[in-house]
Amino acid sequence: MPSYLSLLFGLKWKLMLRGYQRNKMALVGAIIVVVAFTPMALGAAIGTGIGYRLLPVPFNEYLLRAVLSGIYGFWLLLPMLGFALNESYDITRLILYPISPRQIFIGSLLGSFLDFSVLLTLPMFLAALLGLVNSVPGAIFLLIALSIFLIHTLALSQAIVLASLGALRSRRWRDILTVIGPLLGMGIYLLSQVAPRYVDKVNWRRLLDNPLWNLANFSPPGFTARVAGAAGEGNWANALVFLLPLAAAAAATIYLAGHLVQIVSVGEGISSPARRRPAVNAESSARSARAAPVSLLDRWLPPVVAAVAGKEWKYLFRDPFFKMSMLQSLYTFAIIIVVFVLPRHGKPGMEFGTATMWVATGWLLLGGMTFTFNIFGTDGAAAGALFLFPGSRRQIILGKNLVAFLAEAIVNLALLAALHVLLRSFTFFWQQSVLLLLGIMILISAGNIMSVLFPMRMVMRGWRMQQQSAGKGCGRGLMTMLGMSCCMLLMLPVVAAVVVPTFLLSPLWFALTLPLATVFVLTIYWYSLQISPPMLMQRETDIMATMLAEE
Repeated sequence: MPSYLSLLFGLKWKLMLRGYQRNKMALVGAIIVVVAFTPMALGAAIGTGIGYRLLPVPFNEYLLRAVLSGIYGFWLLLPMLGFALNESYDITRLILYPISPRQIFIGSLLGSFLDFSVLLTLPMFLAALLGLVNSVPGAIFLLIALSIFLIHTLALSQAIVLASLGALRSRRWRDILTVIGPLLGMGIYLLSQVAPRYVDKVNWRRLLDNPLWNLANFSPPGFTARVAGAAGEGNWANALVFLLPLAAAAAATIYLAGHLVQIVSVGEGISSPARRRPAVNAESSARSARAAPVSLLDRWLPPVVAAVAGKEWKYLFRDPFFKMSMLQSLYTFAIIIVVFVLPRHGKPGMEFGTATMWVATGWLLLGGMTFTFNIFGTDGAAAGALFLFPGSRRQIILGKNLVAFLAEAIVNLALLAALHVLLRSFTFFWQQSVLLLLGIMILISAGNIMSVLFPMRMVMRGWRMQQQSAGKGCGRGLMTMLGMSCCMLLMLPVVAAVVVPTFLLSPLWFALTLPLATVFVLTIYWYSLQISPPMLMQRETDIMATMLAEE
């Protein structure tokens, strides 16, 4: 291996190790990722390997083409949805060193083999090797084809990032992608749940004979599958014929990506020029401030609470994190519809009884935990200015809680009403609405403490490519699960106050149980306001460091 490649590969290895050494939670999260996703990857590999062995020719080749097409599409969409989800270091920082742009790119390409997403894909390739060929020459041909396919796919993925660097750095494009990502995941989930119910109605012979499917033979997944089919039959000439265009596509992709790195190194052609905002003088700014109408927030709330709530309300419509958090409730709603409402294999969906409806209400409630458990995450670098605000920490938290409660209440009540409309029954709607509102207050109370103890930055500094650690996300998820468990325990008295009079006692008992439940929830919220402001004052430095820290 050339010296520059070993140095670049070692740099990627050291950066990854240093990230885990500096953040133990990231290491724990990485272990969780390995433990959780390794069985899934091995299960998928074993399943496809059995399919390669059992399916006759050429259907085993069709299966390989479908698997490789899925991997290919995943890697092409991944950079557009995450911008740096392949966990590679920022190659634009290496341009200052005496290394050519193409050498930098090749080193980055080799370093990608250390990423979890690549390592978890390798069992699928091993299954193809063991399931499609029965000879050593055939295994060599297929191994070369799969290696070239993987290199081409990773190179094309990074080339897409480099070619769209200017768009991906823009705030508007990133906001769009942040919302499209969860929607795409929701669509994939719905497709995976609905498609098996109609799989027996598909005419597979007609689908495989379709000209569009045959065009896939001339794509990188198609060339790789054709190499596997020819190598399995011992037709080495045809295997070589299909291997040559695959190698040419990989070489062309590497050349293109290296050229894009060179363009980035001289600052040409990729990044769009920044737009200049018109200057605003002090006199016009003061005049507009005097002419601004007094809002309801300013009229009815203390000044600090009104200012923070106004800022949060504007962030609610501008920042993609809030939109993504609201989509969690919509995602939960989609799961409920798929599991309980849509038919299965011609039969009606599961019986959506009274108990199921109450469970669905709880699912909708837990869908907004991401929103309430990280109230300082969207402030980013502005967290320091927020903590310098001339007001008490309690009022700052109150302003954030007010907007969080309104947003969660509007979204969850709308989805609950939609669910009742689909079922054509509004029985127990007001009881479940009360349960939702009281539950949101409990989530907000726990979120005040979680946001201070475990903050997480949601705004990328400078909109640059940065390493995204899967471990940190899993560590945060573990803490969220612990917080969710505490909220579920606190919800038990509230659930009892609503459910017991509904089913076991007379509705007249609501006159006693609902006020008691409200007092209980308000007491929990009052207690969170007593302990979270002093904790916030002690941890302001740590929170600001988290908001400003590089990934």
